[in-house]
Formats: sequence, structure tokens, C-alpha cells
Amino acid sequence: MLATGESCDLAALLLGKEGELTVFMGLWHQETFLVRNRAFADGIWTLYGVILVGWSSGLPVLECTDETRTIHKQPRDIAAYQSLNEVCAGISGMSVAAKALSMRPGLCLDKSDLACAVLRRNGLEAVQGDLNNRQDRIAFHKAVSGAASLLVAGFPCQPFSMQGDRAGMQDIRSNTLLQVLRLAWHLQAPGLVLECVAAVQDFPEAMQAIQQLAHKLDYSFEHVVLELADQWPCKRKRWWGVLLPKLKCPLGLSNWPLSTAHPCIRDVIPEWPCWPTEQILDLAWTQQETEMYESDQFGSDCRRYDANGVAPTALHSYGCALRSCPCGCRSQPLSLQRLMQGGFRGVGVVDVTTGQLRFAHPSELGLLNTLPADFCYADSARDSLCLVGQVAAPLQALWVFAHITVWSQANLAAQVHLQYGRNWRPVWPHMTEIEIDELAAGRLVGHPIH
Repeated sequence: MLATGESCDLAALLLGKEGELTVFMGLWHQETFLVRNRAFADGIWTLYGVILVGWSSGLPVLECTDETRTIHKQPRDIAAYQSLNEVCAGISGMSVAAKALSMRPGLCLDKSDLACAVLRRNGLEAVQGDLNNRQDRIAFHKAVSGAASLLVAGFPCQPFSMQGDRAGMQDIRSNTLLQVLRLAWHLQAPGLVLECVAAVQDFPEAMQAIQQLAHKLDYSFEHVVLELADQWPCKRKRWWGVLLPKLKCPLGLSNWPLSTAHPCIRDVIPEWPCWPTEQILDLAWTQQETEMYESDQFGSDCRRYDANGVAPTALHSYGCALRSCPCGCRSQPLSLQRLMQGGFRGVGVVDVTTGQLRFAHPSELGLLNTLPADFCYADSARDSLCLVGQVAAPLQALWVFAHITVWSQANLAAQVHLQYGRNWRPVWPHMTEIEIDELAAGRLVGHPIH
């Protein structure tokens, strides 16, 4: 219960006028209230920082002050599902996929200055901000308020990951998921796409929070787990969730089939490239890293990429486990206790010039995780690895977005028309034209999107 003098943030529908007061209905609790000191057009508004000042005829009266921010919701149409804004963006694997589908990537928000710098190098609009900071959320909302667009987010996996603490919603880092959901509500986003480790579905509190938002928005909530290695020579098993309005044709988000081609690393990277000397030195294993990777105390993982096999899952700590994380999320190395308990994960490449083991170059690791070969990284090759290690794989995102495109066309347009083809060829060159056509149409052979 709000006390007199306290402020709140609300998404509300304008009902009309009563004298100099505007009558609203709050969308979360369906309560009616009055607002003074501001003029409003018809429609849905998000009111940030309105203050309870009293009551009139049994209704609460809220007042707008100089600190209040009011944002009008834009109408939702088919164009809203052809564009997106990304938070917890990292290096924006989802925006990369959006470009491949001729969708329009909009604003990207991330807490890391390193990630934002890489995004700008790749022609994306990026702003540094923390979703846990209310002012940053308001600034993001204001910046994207000109048109309705999908909101997409790969939220932190550490609270749920098998490599993490698995404290679920008790982990303070899981609060970011709640802030993504809060932002989606205040935006009244036309749709929400979420990505995380597959294990997140084992945490009922996380699933219930997402389901609650879907219920309040009257959206459907569908989710699927995709294993990248089913289509590409790299393991990356990820959960994808999609919230969309309940329209006539359901989304029908489906798993993708196992590729009959069974691609291996050699199909994507026929031979390990030569890189500038300074980058090779940056990526070279230190003596401590070499000793620990060779010690059974820190796991029995294979320490070299198998060109005839698939790459292991890239982790956020790849290249920085024994030092602070370049993205700023961790100021200390991982503890030896954690590395002994969970394993010192990592695999190396025998460099073609030095003959010594090194970490994969970010362009190599990125391509293995379906980032385009021409994607631009940070000046430091090693620093870039942590960003690739947390990427939402563009190929998985493309599968999800293809479903959304077909859904939007089925519900909001007379016929399906996807723009694809030449845009995709530089991104996933090993695919045949037939496979590209099938994937663009939202299916692979024998696996329609229904």
C-alpha cells in the first residue's frame, strides 16, 4: 500500500478526464486512480515517479512533479515484430541474427564498457547502463519510445548454470532477470525474447516470474532448448523463451532437427589461421595456465580442439579464469577451490607459427559460435574472448526470430514474405541454398513451423 508522499512507477490506461484530473486504470492491479499536473493524450502511458498526494471520492490522487517522466506507448503493428532492442546485450548475438533476417536492430544496452565499444565497432547503437539502476531503465525506455519493438535479452546464467553456484533466484545476479521483466512491463513491449542456459528451466521461481509477466500482459509464453551442435560444430545448449500476444495463430516454437551433415570444426575452419604476432602473444597460455591445464586436479578435459569433432561450450571465463574479467563483472581471478571443484575449463589451439598452445582467437571462437567471420572485436584478442563466451548464438536466435516472423505475418499480414538469401551467405557459408531457403521460411526439411 502506497503511503502519502511516496512515489511509484506505473503502466496505465487513460480512461478520461474528471475536471482538471486525468483518470487512469493501472494495468497491473486494474486499479483506478487520478493524476494531476500533467496533460495526456489517449492511450497507454508509463508514469515514472508519480507521488501519492491524497484521495478524491475514494480514489488515490497522484501528482506529477519535475522529476516525473511520462512516456506514451506507441501502437503495435507488424513493424514492431521486424525490429528489436536488446538489453544485457553483450556483443549482441541476437542483433547479428536480426540483421541476417533483415530485421532492424535498434538500441543495445550493456553494463560493460568493453561490450559497448565492440558493439559500436560493428555499427550497432550501444549505450552503457545497468538494468538494476532505475534511472538507466528510464533512460533506455525514453530512448526507444519512438516506435514499438521487440525487447530481447540474454540474462545472466551464473545463478542457474552447472558451472555456477546454482543458487537460482537467491543469487543477487538473478535480479537482472527481474529487471528485464520490469522493463518489458513498463515498455508494454509487443514481445519479449529471453535466452539463458538450459538449466534455468529447472528453477521454478525463475519460470514463475516470467509466467507472471506473460499473464499480466495476456501473452503466451513458449520456450525451447536448442543445442547448437545439432546444426553447427560447437556445443551450446541454451534455453529460449518467447512472450507474444495471444492471437489467432500460435507461435508454435519448436526444436530444430539434428543436421544430417554432422559438421565438424574442419568444415568451418579448414585450418587454423595465422594472426599478428602481438595477438598470438596475447593469446598464448602462460606458464601457470599450461601447468594447471595439464594437471588432473583441475579436470580431465581434452585440452586441444579436435578438427574432426565439435568444439566444447565456450564459457565467459575463457581466457580470464586466472585474472580479472575484462568485462568488469569480476575483479579477482576465480578461486583455486572453485577451479578444483568445477574444473578449469578451457581448450587450446596449437599455433601454426609458434607450435605452442594458445587460446582460440576471438574470430575463431566467434565463428564456432556462429558469429560472422568479419565481426570486429576489441583491440585485445584475449579480452574479447569473455564476450564470445557469453554470446547468444546468432544461429539459434535466427531460428527463434524466424518463428516470430512467420507468426507475425500469419497474424498481422495477408501473406508471408521473408527477406533472406544473400544476407545470410556471408554469415553461415557452409549451408546450401536449399538449407538457407528452408531456414528462412522458418523450417528445415520435414520440420515445419506450425
